Amino acid sequence: MAQHIYGIDLGSYLVKVAVIEMGFRHTELKRVVSVPVAPVDLEPPPQPAVAAQDPEFGSEEVVAPDPEELRAAAMVEALRAALSKAGAPPDVAVVALSGDLTNIRMLEFPFSDPRKVLSVLGYELEGQIPYDLDEVVFDQLISVNQQGGARVVVAMVQVDRALAVIQRIGQADLDPAVLTVAPLCYGYLGDPATTPEEPAWAVLDIGHRRTNLVVLRGQQTLVARTISRGGFHLTQGLANRFEVDLERAEELKHTYASLPRPDGPVLPADQIPVVEVVQEELAPLVRAVRQTLLGLKQTPELNPSRIVLCGGSSVIPGLREHLSEQLDVEVALNMPAQAPTGVGGRGQVLAVGLAQLQADRRLPAVNLRQGPLAMKDEKSLLARKTLFIAWSLVAVLGLLVLNGFASLWTLEKEEKHLRQKLVAKTGEILHKRLNDPEKVDKKISRALKTRKTSNLPIPNSSAFAVLSEISRTVPGKTAVTLDVTRLFIRDGKIDFEGTAKDPTEVSKVVESLKKITCFKKLVEGTTREVSVREMIGEELKTDKRSKFSVNISHQCM
Repeated sequence: MAQHIYGIDLGSYLVKVAVIEMGFRHTELKRVVSVPVAPVDLEPPPQPAVAAQDPEFGSEEVVAPDPEELRAAAMVEALRAALSKAGAPPDVAVVALSGDLTNIRMLEFPFSDPRKVLSVLGYELEGQIPYDLDEVVFDQLISVNQQGGARVVVAMVQVDRALAVIQRIGQADLDPAVLTVAPLCYGYLGDPATTPEEPAWAVLDIGHRRTNLVVLRGQQTLVARTISRGGFHLTQGLANRFEVDLERAEELKHTYASLPRPDGPVLPADQIPVVEVVQEELAPLVRAVRQTLLGLKQTPELNPSRIVLCGGSSVIPGLREHLSEQLDVEVALNMPAQAPTGVGGRGQVLAVGLAQLQADRRLPAVNLRQGPLAMKDEKSLLARKTLFIAWSLVAVLGLLVLNGFASLWTLEKEEKHLRQKLVAKTGEILHKRLNDPEKVDKKISRALKTRKTSNLPIPNSSAFAVLSEISRTVPGKTAVTLDVTRLFIRDGKIDFEGTAKDPTEVSKVVESLKKITCFKKLVEGTTREVSVREMIGEELKTDKRSKFSVNISHQCM
């Protein structure tokens, strides 16, 4: 039965759900659903005022609704709608915390043994974070650097912050099995065959309110950072410049936002003010990315050779050229083959990456649902599958019982058949029909003890005994150079073939065989000369031999 994995990107502009169907022999991205989050920042819906009594004057003061709470409520509604569009409830849901809710640290260790790294990681973190380790949950990605030590990317979150997110999305009847961190979910874009010597590269995912900058080598995340700038700040800048509301500013951005290109057309005069605002609002983002890249240049193996641009705001005309010039590094719009395609594909990279983390267990991943954030037993995947597992066990046990009864019936049928054969044979040989194996065995044993075996069809000798007698009778290695090429012993007949040094030795062999008393008649075949090759030391030599054959009639068995 196919398993449905949901990768859920809780964006501030769009909630995106990537659905991957994972079967026994296939893993397929079925769809990506995007639902807009109600624009609370554009036109907050009218809310009833909350009245509070002033104890001194007896007047009422109005408490305005919290914008963050309004945005959270809008996100939950969008999530409900997206889950409804996605289809059946997920078997496994993967949700990412945004980078500004978490803390990501990059650590280096002189040793690469994961057990040693984990044994000292907590002590190392304790001196770097402003709160107790009991207040956070963390997980890590471990890779080996070019010096043979360990590079560790640690993602941590305060428990109360993560619980708030889990409770919030729980309002949409969703309890994710995996809670990860958004900047650490782009590894699926890399090539698993990448060697440690190949240069690193980066992904710059420009979203609505935040941007993820990730440095990768293959599928391993080396550096991850979230910058609190995105497309929303362009909208806000346009609203302030032209003194319009945010809804109108959003229209201006989608229609006129662009950046000048060296080989591009001349911009109309009425578009230039919009371009100036875009450049001004992008400057803090560009500055933050440039500072990160300058820091990475101190460690060449972390310095990316190129940046791949994605995210909803990456479609601004001229943005790629502008970033290439400002950052002094190649910026590309061509996405890897593993990335989603089609309309809106550039903004769906994170959602698909979340689903891929669960679908492809080879991908390095962190999961913060542990310790105080672990799923409750009654809500865990195992608990939800308990009934199915129990019935499966009952079915297996039932099949085992049926198989046992079938085997017993087969054995009973075979025993009955063998007893019938025993009755027939004892009647033929002993002249008395017996179906008790123990009685037959005792009768044969008594006959053997008293030597009364003449009437029993028991062989006087075996083929092995005949072979032993032949081996004892023929001349030894010092007397003849004998090589037996065929010896076929059967009831009444023996075919004996071999080679000897010369006809004289052949005669010695034949005469010795005539001495075996149970051999009644020997018919010697034609003797002819043949060439035989053999290794003597390390040299291959050719010798002449006499090949002969003897057909023997016997009463040995």
